[in-house]
Amino acid sequence: MRRAAAWIAVLVASLLPIPGWASGGGGGGGGADKPAPPSIAIQKRVLKPAPTVLDPIGGFRVAITQVSYPGVPERSACRLLARAFNTGTEKVGLFLMVHTFDSHKVPLNSWLIPTAEVAPGQSIERIYSCKLAQYLKLDVANAGAWPAICKVGGEERSPCPVTLNFEANLELIEK
Repeated sequence: MRRAAAWIAVLVASLLPIPGWASGGGGGGGGADKPAPPSIAIQKRVLKPAPTVLDPIGGFRVAITQVSYPGVPERSACRLLARAFNTGTEKVGLFLMVHTFDSHKVPLNSWLIPTAEVAPGQSIERIYSCKLAQYLKLDVANAGAWPAICKVGGEERSPCPVTLNFEANLELIEK
């Protein structure tokens, strides 16, 4: 019963506005030196295959979502959810190399995320444990991942002809 009451209190407290965030300032005047809260707006990019690809394939979307569960250190958690959606007409399989960074752009984690082969109209998801991050970078220079290589219709292709619609709820670092 005490545990249920504690969770209700935490839930109610999380719904209350944090002083100063709505107005952009801190609670005690000035406020210009306080950082803004992390943005959770979805960042979107359309990433094209190498310019040498003559037959680009569209309809493949990857969404990276970081979810954090607050609490005392031994009970808090961070999860990185990677979802791949194939709205195209070809069966596609690829790997993505992603890196996360803290608010000072110090590296935190790196993952080689496989999508397996996703048939048209299908999706797949992977979940990873993480450290809470502010920035995400898609590594396009990795020789074992998109855009260097992928599978289309069961055939390995290099360079990968897949146009990637990429989105994340972390700020994206371009290069």
